[in-house]
Amino acid sequence: MLNLYRSFHLLKLIWLCLLAWLSSGDLFSRQAAYSILGKDQFNGVQIYDVIQDKQLNYWFSTNEGLIFYDHYSFKKIECTQSKSVSFFNFVINSNGTIFCNNLNNQIFSIQGQSCKLFYELLPDEKRNDVSLATSTENNLLISGQKLIVLNESGAVLQRAKLNLGYIGIPFYKQNGDILYSASNADSLVLYSHGNLSVIPFTYSAQENSNGLGVLQFFRIANQSYAIQLLTKSLYTFDESKYTLTEIPTNDLLKRSRSIRIYGTSNHLWAAGTLPGLYSLILT
Repeated sequence: MLNLYRSFHLLKLIWLCLLAWLSSGDLFSRQAAYSILGKDQFNGVQIYDVIQDKQLNYWFSTNEGLIFYDHYSFKKIECTQSKSVSFFNFVINSNGTIFCNNLNNQIFSIQGQSCKLFYELLPDEKRNDVSLATSTENNLLISGQKLIVLNESGAVLQRAKLNLGYIGIPFYKQNGDILYSASNADSLVLYSHGNLSVIPFTYSAQENSNGLGVLQFFRIANQSYAIQLLTKSLYTFDESKYTLTEIPTNDLLKRSRSIRIYGTSNHLWAAGTLPGLYSLILT
């Protein structure tokens, strides 16, 4: 599977900083400055996810539990209602509430330094890879076998069985709406101002008679793109017209079993399982 989003913004920042340093003209006259966060605390620990809260404190999900860091010390936060110790898919709403899930189909909310069970998926809602998103109204969207919308109090506002196959990772449009790709329909699921709808899209190249399959969307320099997870075909995406236009790529991108994509101001960079780095100038 393609790893695009969970580390995308952090990796983009690291890449931009590296490029700025290399282009500064001080490559040989200045020592690189860096710091290591949690060198002792995380020695031998697996980190699955990280997020900053509104007070700029860090939250780490690890194989040993939930860790809070306030720039002075590390503190393990107990979540006694959780059936396991590891959490995934950190998201935060505009009021500062953090949400995450474990692999036991439990959803948690974090406020202050308290972690509480927020929602537990019903048997007909469960899926191995749950995704979370927060809306402009501070509702929480949970994508499992169904798409579930909850308000900040945990009340279910909508519970939709879409019959569109696998629903992909959420993508935030520039206006705050949320899009999901479906595996067996040339349609997108749109969440906008509290309403769910299915929006057909068009594309320039017919991949096969069954449609494009699951797409993963991302944005570089205010331009949106989509990549087909199986074929690695790359498209520009018009958020207002819901159209996809294929971008010619070479075999390096398509032959890699999994790829990671990074963006600079006018370049797309892709690293995969094959040697080399693919670069595409964006126009």
